[in-house]
Amino acid sequence: MTQTSPTDKTQGVIDVEALKKEIREQILSELKEQKPEQKPERPKRKLSEKQLAALAAGRQKNPRLLAKKAREEAEAKAKKLKQRKSKWFIFIRIKCIDKYLYLLRSVVKTLTSK
Repeated sequence: MTQTSPTDKTQGVIDVEALKKEIREQILSELKEQKPEQKPERPKRKLSEKQLAALAAGRQKNPRLLAKKAREEAEAKAKKLKQRKSKWFIFIRIKCIDKYLYLLRSVVKTLTSK
C-alpha cells in the first residue's frame, strides 16, 4: 500500500484515517510547543515568625503530625500487647483444662479399678 496525501484528488476518495492521523500530529506538536510557555511560576509562601523559629531550631514543621504518628505507634503497641496477652491466656486455660482432664482420668481409673 502506498502513502498518499489525505486529500489526494487523483483518486477521488479522501483517506479519513490518514486525515485523522495528520490532525492528531498537528495538535500534539502545537501542545508540545506551548507547554514550556504556559507554566507560570508559583509565588513562594511566606513563613510566619513561629515557623521560621521552628525551622531554625531544627524542629519539624508540623508537630500535629508527629503527635499523630506517636499516637498511632502507641495504639499499635497496645493492640499487639493485647493480642499477645490473649494468646497466653488461651494457652494457660488449655493447660489447666488438660491438667484437670488428667486428674479426672486418674480418679476414674482408681475408682473403676477397685
